[in-house]
Amino acid sequence: MRLADDAPSHLDEYLDRVLIGGWESREITIVEYDPAWPARFAQERLRIAVLGSVAKRIEHIGSTAVPGLAAKPIIDILVTVDDVEDEACYVPRLQACGYVLRVREPDHRMLRTPARDVHVHVHVWRCGGDDERRQLLFRDWLRGNAPDRDLYEQTKRELARRSWADTNYYADAKSAVIVAILERAAGDAGTPLADGGEICLGRFVEAVVAHRTESESDIAQSLLADVQTFNNAGRRDDIAIVVGRFLS
Repeated sequence: MRLADDAPSHLDEYLDRVLIGGWESREITIVEYDPAWPARFAQERLRIAVLGSVAKRIEHIGSTAVPGLAAKPIIDILVTVDDVEDEACYVPRLQACGYVLRVREPDHRMLRTPARDVHVHVHVWRCGGDDERRQLLFRDWLRGNAPDRDLYEQTKRELARRSWADTNYYADAKSAVIVAILERAAGDAGTPLADGGEICLGRFVEAVVAHRTESESDIAQSLLADVQTFNNAGRRDDIAIVVGRFLS
C-alpha cells in the first residue's frame, strides 16, 4: 500500500512494466449507486459485440454491477477469449470502437474509454479461467449479501479519502476487506487466518457449491489449499494476497 508521499514500493516495478501510458495519481471518487449503470453496460456490450464469436462471454462486473453499492463511476466489463495473448484477435477491433489499451499483463488486458465522466474498463481474460470465475463469484456474492456489501462500501469510502501514488495502490489496499468478507461468509469458527480472526474455509467451499455450480468450486478448493499452506508457514501477508486475487 503506497500513498502519494510514501517511499517506493515493491509494486512500483510491476506497474512500470504493465501500465501503458504510465502511472496515474488522481482523486478516488465514490458515488452512490446509479440505476443508469446497467443501461450503460448494455450500450457498451453492443459495441463489444463487434468481436463476434471471439468474445465467449461479456459480463458486467465490479461494484457498478452490484445494485445498491456505492462505487467509483467505472463500468467494469469482463470479456473472455480463448487466448488473451493473441491480441490481434480482439485489440484492433476494440480500438476501432474507441477503447484504448491501458494494461498488458500475463493473461489479462484492460482497455478503456478515453472519456473520464463515466469510465468504461474492458477486462479481457481467458475463457473458463480462474479470473473469470473469481470475478463472477465476487459480483454474485455481493449482490446477495448485504452485510458484506456494506462492509466493502465502507472500506472503499475510507480508502478513497487518501491520496494514492497510483489508483492501482488503492485497489491493492482493499485486500484486507476481502479477508473480512470471507470471514463473514464462512462463519465464526475454523482455520486460523490472521491474528484475532478465524475462518471456516470448508464451509466457504460448501457455500460456493450451493451458490453457483459444483464445477466452479474447484477454485475455492485451490484457495483453501493455498491459505492452509501459507497459514501453517506463518505467511499471513501471502494469505491476504491470495485471497485478494481470488475476489479481485
